[in-house]
Amino acid sequence: MRARPKILLKSLLTLVAVVFIVINMILMRPSENIPDQLHVEDAAKSISETGKEKVVGSTSYQVVSTHSTGIAHEKTYISLKEKTISETGALVNKGKALHVPRAKVDANNLAAVKSAMLDVNIEQKVHNLKKFKFNQNKDGVIILIQTHNRPEYLRHMVMSLKNARDIDKSLLIFSHDYYSEELNDIVFSVDFCPVMQIFYPYSIQVYPKEFPGDSPNDCPRNIGRVRAKQMKCNNSDHPDKYGHYREAKYAQTKHHWFWKIHRVFDELPLVKNFEGFVLLLEEDHYVSPDFIHVLQLMMKQRKNVCKDCNVLTLGNYDKIPIFTTVSSSALIQKVKSFLGYQESKPQKLTNVFINPWISSKHNLGMAVDRKLWNKIKACSEKFCKFDDYNWDWTLQYISATCIPGKMKALVAKSPRVFHIGECGVHHKGKKL
Repeated sequence: MRARPKILLKSLLTLVAVVFIVINMILMRPSENIPDQLHVEDAAKSISETGKEKVVGSTSYQVVSTHSTGIAHEKTYISLKEKTISETGALVNKGKALHVPRAKVDANNLAAVKSAMLDVNIEQKVHNLKKFKFNQNKDGVIILIQTHNRPEYLRHMVMSLKNARDIDKSLLIFSHDYYSEELNDIVFSVDFCPVMQIFYPYSIQVYPKEFPGDSPNDCPRNIGRVRAKQMKCNNSDHPDKYGHYREAKYAQTKHHWFWKIHRVFDELPLVKNFEGFVLLLEEDHYVSPDFIHVLQLMMKQRKNVCKDCNVLTLGNYDKIPIFTTVSSSALIQKVKSFLGYQESKPQKLTNVFINPWISSKHNLGMAVDRKLWNKIKACSEKFCKFDDYNWDWTLQYISATCIPGKMKALVAKSPRVFHIGECGVHHKGKKL
């Protein structure tokens, strides 16, 4: 009879334990009302942006880390009930991911834009690198495109790149001085080669009312030196050689041009051992399907036809480009004779020009290697201080006054790069 109380006590404890487990399971069960995906607006309302606990449905989450994703931030959350950490930047509810879309960045929110630009530059993410292999050898090509805010041109540029032979072996880099979701969407549509973005950090988009943008005390462009000194505006004693004062939107293009090449050659670990040429393009350029092939032929033959040519140029400004036709039976021979060679014997050059580099003729589709960049970089002070906002005219100046041996161009007679936009920042209202 004395054993019965012990049996009853054990049964009671077992019943309590079972009830506790059942209740706990009920509390841990995920809410049926939690959606598999949250829209950006809902995520902003439902999820903590400060790292503090927040309830979504009936389940609590907490931000445990933040990481850059290329456009903005994604956050990693932990379920406070299940202690399950997401490694994919998503909410986790009993092993089931609740993905939070990346927040879009408003181009008018300067703090958010500046932060997004910095994130992309720090992350240095290369898309499609697992799918395509980037050729870093001597015949490798990096395509560096300087873009502003002309998406209609950029779409055509990307379309032409997609049709190019061997594009899948090249690294495509978009260098932006303007941040917008429309431009990002165009870049993210590239699925045919490795691609990445870099952002010029001193853009007038994020410094609209201070240097390097337009400062409130800047001298008006055409005010004249006498009136400028009376106003005591910035740099009143130093108009340019034409009597004009600084305009940020024009100066930015020159600064961006120098920065992007420095960024690629000197700061990107992926390009540290790159031995080939960097082709400099702009958003309003258009390329032929064989532009990489022709550039690589010029790279290979340069040592035979012009050892001191340090610029390879794929475009020109001829009103009527020189094109030749090739029959199918002569195709192999034509490739062998490219740049004027017949069976490896030097002949008269018929497919290229060799000229001293002239800014107004050889700046379209020009390719440079690390050796030339180091020479340009050594002249950086002269480049920055030269009294002109055009990067190409400035480059012409340092070629003549600073770069040893000057710049010499090997130029394709039949252009492979075309200019489809406005003629340039110093031409107004004219189109090709």
